[in-house]
Amino acid sequence: MTIRVTCSHCQATFLASEERLGQPVTCPKCGQSTSMPATLGEVARGPDVRLSEAPSSPPSVLFPSEAAGQDEAEHPKGRRRRRLIPFLLGAVGGLLVAALVFWPILRRTEPGPAEVADRPDAPRPIDPAERTARAFLDALVEQDAETIDRLSVLKDPPAIASFEDVQRDPVEDETIRGSFAPLADLNRRVASKYTYDPAIGRFQNANPLGVAADFMDEAETLKQENEANDIYGRIAGGTADEQLDAAVEFAEQFAKLTRVTLPRQELVPTYAQIVEDSDPPLPPEAEELALAFGDETETWQDLLGRPFFTIEADGPFVLDRAEVVATIRDRLASPGDPPRLLRMSLVRFRLDAIDTGWKVVSARRDDPDTPIDSSDPFRSPGLGQEP
Repeated sequence: MTIRVTCSHCQATFLASEERLGQPVTCPKCGQSTSMPATLGEVARGPDVRLSEAPSSPPSVLFPSEAAGQDEAEHPKGRRRRRLIPFLLGAVGGLLVAALVFWPILRRTEPGPAEVADRPDAPRPIDPAERTARAFLDALVEQDAETIDRLSVLKDPPAIASFEDVQRDPVEDETIRGSFAPLADLNRRVASKYTYDPAIGRFQNANPLGVAADFMDEAETLKQENEANDIYGRIAGGTADEQLDAAVEFAEQFAKLTRVTLPRQELVPTYAQIVEDSDPPLPPEAEELALAFGDETETWQDLLGRPFFTIEADGPFVLDRAEVVATIRDRLASPGDPPRLLRMSLVRFRLDAIDTGWKVVSARRDDPDTPIDSSDPFRSPGLGQEP
């Protein structure tokens, strides 16, 4: 037999089994506990609890939509889950609030420049160029040839016993940005017209006979013009003034012939000469990058692992330059010798998939007889500053 029960809290009506007499039952709608009468006599007298002639069956709810939740609500695990929901919602909300409050603090792992200025004893952030210089100096001290080769392009790196006070000199920072497309086009034209001779560091015209033939044709034309103008006759038998004028005219024609028809850059030009004579001219940023390569061909060869003039990528490029200064002691220095400044030049080149990373391209010591200026970590009288 089942008993019709009315919840004393929300007034919802539901069915409960006779076996639950004298026990508390949970309302499937509001979840509150309602007491069952102890006997059937109390059921008959009570206004909110009535008998039902329906056959005995598991408790069911008058509202079908609430029937599924009754067993879970009355089950101990179901009750525990219902109690955990408010706790979990509160915990998630607390985590979100904490994240909003502490995220700006957690995100700043290193002090900013203003903080460093306000707190002189605060740790100073190390930039990538300075970090590379420190690793390079560590390798020099440990004589780690593999790391030295990985971090630099130096053929004769300095031998040092120790170092300290490693700092980047911001005055020497330089960045060149631009499109490599004009240089890629120039490199393709160079490849079609010249071959590179690493023994002399110059290009050779792929068709030297064609250049020679053009020169001979122009020379013959010039000879005919000189004969027509009687330059040779005036040089041989004219007055002193006529001889001088004819000689000057002939010299100008010959200079024009060698300058226009047979210029040196047509036979064995350098990359810098090709860049300067480029038609159309290169944009300023691309020309500056190309001339930097022309001035340090071997350095760029080692930096890129390939000839610069073979690059045909046409994306944007970035060339960064930096200098880092350190106080060092030479490996072969005497115990009483003063420390010296070592100035390291570093570069990083990026273009499409190419990224050389920061590399040390030069390392030079200051004058050993010049004392270090302790008031300025980046300068000493031996580095171009008046004592």
